[in-house]
Amino acid sequence: MPLEVTKGNESLEYILESGVVGHFAFEQIDRNPKAFQGLNMEQFQIKMQKDSFYLKQFEKYLLKEGIDIVLSKNTDLVNRYLSAEFARQLFGENQYYQIILKDDIMIKAVLKK
Repeated sequence: MPLEVTKGNESLEYILESGVVGHFAFEQIDRNPKAFQGLNMEQFQIKMQKDSFYLKQFEKYLLKEGIDIVLSKNTDLVNRYLSAEFARQLFGENQYYQIILKDDIMIKAVLKK
């Protein structure tokens, strides 16, 4: 599935679809499991939308791993992938796809017909 990355930032597509996001999410949840304890899916989504903490942490994580990439031009996309991966690990596979496919251009086009 092609991502909606800005021109010149195609390497971000590779990063978001690799296991890097999953590993990052696992580390964050493992480091602070209480941050998500007791949240239902709706509360979780609100938390992830309002807070740029994990986006900043992901940028630091990538830099630590030797990947120097600016995420500021694609924050909505990166946040969607981060939220989806956290949701997968906290709530399951179905919630991952609910978040990932929510704004998918092709799916929206099909649903309009």
